[in-house]
Amino acid sequence: MTGSCRFTRHPDSIPGDFYVEDICCISCGVPQEIAPDLVGWVDEKELQCAWKKQPETPEEFDRAIAVLHTQELGCHRYAGSDLAILRRLPTEVCDEPTEAPNVRANENIGTPIPLRLSMPQEKPGLIRGDEADNATARRIAVTRKRRATEVARP
Repeated sequence: MTGSCRFTRHPDSIPGDFYVEDICCISCGVPQEIAPDLVGWVDEKELQCAWKKQPETPEEFDRAIAVLHTQELGCHRYAGSDLAILRRLPTEVCDEPTEAPNVRANENIGTPIPLRLSMPQEKPGLIRGDEADNATARRIAVTRKRRATEVARP
């Protein structure tokens, strides 16, 4: 079932269709919040994501697919060829080419999962949770203002 990976899989990711690209993770913590049973940290010193378990149940597949929809860099990927899964993923995260009509990002990803970000406070160089929330709020406000301006133009 596992296809060949288009990118180098992180060596600590468990073998399977879902994987994280080596040397790509920015330690955001989002995958661990969405699917803590599937995605974890490599170790305490190296805050790098690794798939620690492949999904087996429908709920686990929903969470795995949600990880691929919420990521920012495309580090988490799908190397399988299951058309039911490929149809639920954006094309850019799939290693296997398909004729299946892929959904656009954030559509039809299954059960909504409440997202609660948590950042390791003791690691230097990372944005603290409240700072990240403020930065996100500023980005959203700027984006909304820009979109409103673009719509208002003739």
